[in-house]
Amino acid sequence: MLIRSLRCLAFLITLSAGLLSCTSSRPSASIADIENVGNRLWTAHERGDAAALADLVTDDAVLMVPGFPDVRGREAIRAAAEGMFKTTRIENFKIKRREIRVVGDEAYELAWYSEVMRPQQGEPRHLDGRYLIVWKRDAAGRWLVHRNLFNFANAEGH
Repeated sequence: MLIRSLRCLAFLITLSAGLLSCTSSRPSASIADIENVGNRLWTAHERGDAAALADLVTDDAVLMVPGFPDVRGREAIRAAAEGMFKTTRIENFKIKRREIRVVGDEAYELAWYSEVMRPQQGEPRHLDGRYLIVWKRDAAGRWLVHRNLFNFANAEGH
């Protein structure tokens, strides 16, 4: 009886240690993955690469831009980005990530950003704002933007 109890206890300790090691390493790896794909997203944004940007969103992604109707779906987001990039160049894009939380195959990222929007005609505009992105992991394990909501805080000209 004592040996059986000790075996059960040893099994439970081993199982608990295994579960703890899985759960403690998974979120930090996922956070780093989100930071990396987020960096690729913002690089595409600053480069004006609509195709690369669209490749990083889900098929049913929603982009919520202040003052405009929601942009729904990968192709609509690509088209909207192409339209903006034809007339405006993004410069000096900077982010300060405040929080990333991972829950299973979804996560959210909260950050502050600043950028200069330089239109082909007219004066450049410095924008400061905040964004909230909901990330979703697809069947292949890639993190993609599922929802992107941002606003302007202290934007010149607003």
